[in-house]
Amino acid sequence: MKMISCVLLLVLTLSTLFSAEDPKQAAKELIQLEQQFATTVANKGIKAGFLLYLAPDSIVFQPTPVAARVWYEMEPDPAIWLEWKPNYVESAQGSDLGFTTGPWQIKKSREENKAVQFGHFVTLWARQPDGSWKVALDAGVSYEKPPRLELSSTIEPKIGTPAWRPRPGMESSPPGSDLTGLDLQMSGERNAAKWASRYLAMTSPELRFYRQGRYPVLGRDEAKKALEDNPETRLWKPEKTRLSALGDLGYTCGQTTGQIWTPKGIQQETGSYLHIWKRQKDGQWCLLLDLVSPISKPER
Repeated sequence: MKMISCVLLLVLTLSTLFSAEDPKQAAKELIQLEQQFATTVANKGIKAGFLLYLAPDSIVFQPTPVAARVWYEMEPDPAIWLEWKPNYVESAQGSDLGFTTGPWQIKKSREENKAVQFGHFVTLWARQPDGSWKVALDAGVSYEKPPRLELSSTIEPKIGTPAWRPRPGMESSPPGSDLTGLDLQMSGERNAAKWASRYLAMTSPELRFYRQGRYPVLGRDEAKKALEDNPETRLWKPEKTRLSALGDLGYTCGQTTGQIWTPKGIQQETGSYLHIWKRQKDGQWCLLLDLVSPISKPER
């Protein structure tokens, strides 16, 4: 009987460990959490809803990175109707870090049919010591009315799949896992074409390119076209970084200064940025998501 009990306990333990480290299952959890998050905000209000889901050390872009809990505790609850839904999610293989992203919109009230603001959000989720998921970082961009009404879509969110798989005995954070160093490698070039070439060489084919005032660009090839149409150069100044336990997913955030080519000439822009990095099959890091939230905006 003891032997059977021990075997059952071992099976249950291994089953729990496998489930906890299954990135697809973790991604599904994050989809449900993001949807529950949105529902809670709808029922309790923005302030109370966010405070329930924010981690103790969470960050929000307003537009500079600030302590999220402190900011929401101090700010009055806005009299608006905010709604959103995820359309893409990805989890690290260790199920300790992940992110969701998708469209948001604001209405003047719950009864209003017409939205007055639109945008895309990015939520970074981190596993807490008690095993729960909490929001580690919240950021986003806004733009004019989107080309399609995604919030009414019934399509299930896309789940990203891990590319790099650690092998037994391999270091989880081998040389090259300094994500802040990767940000700095993309800095310093003042020629827009050369900067774009250096930048794109470090991105994933599935790059998500988020800029204020523009609908998100999906894919490296589309980002290349966007940078040809709207040239820019940037300096990245990382202030915070986090790496997943198995070293396959991570993020950096901080301040950015850039030169933006506009019809009115070259103009300066300062802002905050979020970079999500993903290890590829060959072990190299590639930029998966790039979001810039401007503080000063160039005239276009």
